[in-house]
Amino acid sequence: MQTMTVGDYKRQARQKLSGNWGAAVRLNAFPAALKFISMFLSSLLIIGLVTLIIFLAKDPHTGSEVSRAVQSGMDSSTDATFNTTFMGSYGNEVGSFLMSIIIAMVSTGIYWTSLDWLRGKIETVTFNNAFDGFRSNNVLANFMLLLVMTLFKILWTCLFIIPGCIKVFSYSQTLFIYKDMVDKHGRENVPTSWAWYITASRRLMQGHKAQLFWLEFSFIGWYIVVLLTLGIAWFWVMPYVNMTRTVFYENLAGETFK
Repeated sequence: MQTMTVGDYKRQARQKLSGNWGAAVRLNAFPAALKFISMFLSSLLIIGLVTLIIFLAKDPHTGSEVSRAVQSGMDSSTDATFNTTFMGSYGNEVGSFLMSIIIAMVSTGIYWTSLDWLRGKIETVTFNNAFDGFRSNNVLANFMLLLVMTLFKILWTCLFIIPGCIKVFSYSQTLFIYKDMVDKHGRENVPTSWAWYITASRRLMQGHKAQLFWLEFSFIGWYIVVLLTLGIAWFWVMPYVNMTRTVFYENLAGETFK
C-alpha cells in the first residue's frame, strides 16, 4: 500500500476521469437523476411554503380564514383518518427503506464497474453497467451484503450513536472485497458467510477510518455546489466521488484480495 494523502486520491480519480467524463456521467446517471429529482421537488415544496407564508402574512384576514378552515377540517377528520395516516406513514417508511436498498444496489454496480475501469480491465463504461448488481449471479449477494450491513449499522447506532457512525466507515469496503474475492477464487469458492466480508472490511479499515472520514469531508465544497444548482451538479459530482472512493480501496487493499 502506497502512502497517499486525500489530495492524492482525488488527483488520481481526476486523472482517470479526464477525457472520460461522458462515460462516467452515463454510468452514474441513474442515482444522480434520482437525487436531482428529489432535491428539485424538495426545493419546489420549500419555495411553495415560503410563498404561502409570505402571502398569508401580507393578508391577515385571508390568513385567519385559512387557519379556521384548516382547523375545522382537522377537527372533523382526525378520527376518520387516524388509521389511514398510520398505515400511510408505515408504508412510506417501508417504501423509503426499499428505495434506499435499490439505490445502494445500483451504487454497488457502479463501484464494481469503476474498479474494473480503474484497473484497466475494461476500456469504457455504459449506463447499463450501473445495474450489474442486479444480474442473476450478483443480485442475492448484493442484496444480502447490503441488508446485513444495514442491520449491523442500525444495531450499533441503537446502542451508541458515535460507534454507529464509525461502523459506516468500518464496513465501507465490504462490497469491493466481495468482488475481488469472487474474481480471484470464483463464486463457488468464496466464503458463504456474509459477515465474513464485513469483518474483512472492518479489519482492512483499522487505522484508516479517519483518513476516509477526511476524504469524504473534503467533498463538502462540491456538495454546496450541488445545493446551489438544485441538484444538477450531482451528474458530475457523483462520478468524481465514486471514482475517488474506488481509488481509496484500490490503494488500501493492494494485492490482499486479488
